Amino acid sequence: MIAQQGLQKYEDLWYEDGTIVLQVGNTLFRVYRGVLAEHSSTFRDMFAIPQPDEIDSYEECPLVALHDHASEMIHFLLAIFKPGYFEQASTTSRPFIISVLRLATKYNAAVLRSRIISLLTSYYPSTLEAWENRASSPVAHLFTDGDFMAAYMALTCNITTILPASLYCCCMRYPTSSLLNGFKAAPPSGKIKAACRSTLNSRDFFKKANRCREMSCRNALYRWRVTEEGDWDDHFYDILKGDEMDSVACTTCNEGAEELFTELREDVWDNLPSYFGLPDWEDLRKTLSEE
Repeated sequence: MIAQQGLQKYEDLWYEDGTIVLQVGNTLFRVYRGVLAEHSSTFRDMFAIPQPDEIDSYEECPLVALHDHASEMIHFLLAIFKPGYFEQASTTSRPFIISVLRLATKYNAAVLRSRIISLLTSYYPSTLEAWENRASSPVAHLFTDGDFMAAYMALTCNITTILPASLYCCCMRYPTSSLLNGFKAAPPSGKIKAACRSTLNSRDFFKKANRCREMSCRNALYRWRVTEEGDWDDHFYDILKGDEMDSVACTTCNEGAEELFTELREDVWDNLPSYFGLPDWEDLRKTLSEE
């Protein structure tokens, strides 16, 4: 038996006929070891270890102490034991997503981990087509200000496939001066800026865009480029946003500029992982598929 002083049952996860008590801090959960073992290979292996005659127990039920945060364990266990809880919480609560991902990774709960990753990759995808439709992601409203957290989860929970998009969003959202506080060298956003500038500053930009060859259009395109580049000094120009270019010249020249921008966006996307020192997209997707 263990001392009961200060311990608190979590009523929504306390089954009187449960077969195992989990202690997380001062919080107790009485659940079913068979269900836990079915969802988590770590718990399955843990329960398969022969137990000594004298074991910790609570109300005559075997007890296992876990070193986690009770708030995270609540989300994790509710996702396992409460039908419909995952579907409801996964689209309304960022703490739920973070908690379940951490513990599903720690305890090798493959199905839960896969479901969370599927949600995250819908907002931080690995294809340009999916990126252009990310606003329809069921978790879009949960991560509009959560890019750093997404990148942190990607690193700590080994989901490298969402790193390029989440790190790009960090570069897009925050001033370069802020990003530099956490980098000893220039941030990757500088590499993306350089790629954009090399295209927009080149003769090809005017050769492809200024199709009508009228000087008025050429001057208009030049002024537009200078204005756009002026916004890059302390913020990152979002080349992947996909918005239509403002009408600054004749229809023909605007179409030429749009085509050039499409090519530039595709090129930046294809090379996005390399700007952050990551493997290419194919290797990142392969890593995810091998789980």
